[in-house]
Amino acid sequence: MTKIMQALAPNRNAHGFGNEPILQALVAQMTRDHGHGWAALMARYREAAKKIVTALPYARSIDTYLNSQQDDDHTVLLGKLAITQAILEAERHSYLRRSNVDQAGAIDSKGLTASWYIPLARILTSGHRADDIDKLFDNVSFIVFNYDRCLELFLYRMVVEYFAVDQASAQQAIGRATIVHAYGSVGDLFKRNGENSTVPFGGGDGVDLEQVALGIKTYTESADEGTTAAIRTLVREAETLVFLGFGFLAQNMDLLDPGEGSGARRIFATAYNISNQDAAAIEHKMVQKFGEVERVLRLQDLHQGKRRKHFDLTFESGTCRNLMDNNIFSLADQ
Repeated sequence: MTKIMQALAPNRNAHGFGNEPILQALVAQMTRDHGHGWAALMARYREAAKKIVTALPYARSIDTYLNSQQDDDHTVLLGKLAITQAILEAERHSYLRRSNVDQAGAIDSKGLTASWYIPLARILTSGHRADDIDKLFDNVSFIVFNYDRCLELFLYRMVVEYFAVDQASAQQAIGRATIVHAYGSVGDLFKRNGENSTVPFGGGDGVDLEQVALGIKTYTESADEGTTAAIRTLVREAETLVFLGFGFLAQNMDLLDPGEGSGARRIFATAYNISNQDAAAIEHKMVQKFGEVERVLRLQDLHQGKRRKHFDLTFESGTCRNLMDNNIFSLADQ
């Protein structure tokens, strides 16, 4: 959240905002909606920025905080603009980025080799040829709780560079992958059927920050959309669930809860820097959300939704990369 606080830090210029893209987005929005008489509104945004920066040290995440401020349109919009700016900046500095997505050459190997993407790629590409990349993602779905598009860009580069196919074929293959951003993203990286607008990885000149920010959802906004139903269907029908870097926040666990348990018989999860006590609490949550409903005769038990653990749970105390490396044969055994 440091980047968010830096983006909203006050400045001694005429408008009080030091982050130029955020300032430009606010001016454009206020001019469009209120003409040129928006000086008083800018003061409200300055107050919202101060409120966010003051509150964030107490919040588990910026998303959690914005969810608590749903009645304050100025705070929510400003928070989303700050998130969008921070995410695009992080993408620009990512080892995955090049000046152009279509530029040839290998991704920065130093950053890549430390990530969990490498074992993922080895699982996905095993047994496939260039003429069947349309089946590459048949047995996997991704539920992403981040706003960035790092996964999409990596998968695209993986297809292009491993199978030596053209860009159009790679994008078509990625288009078949099930990738659901639970709370939205900072835009589509590739066109779908030539219809949607795209946002370059890391942003760039001409990107409408406000328009991109509208693609970010809070907990409440996401709960009202078809995204929730799609996510719960994926969880219910999964045979294996893998949690990588997941915070196990109550709102996110509720979003994943299919209501009638999951068919998964195996669950893998990172528990980096998580105590044994918290790991036990997380396991209990998993049983409550994903366990099978016990079919007992007592009506009060059915009403309470008693669950039983029917899956094997593997906790990895290391990183996401450690989990993938240490379980690569188990994960590939589908």
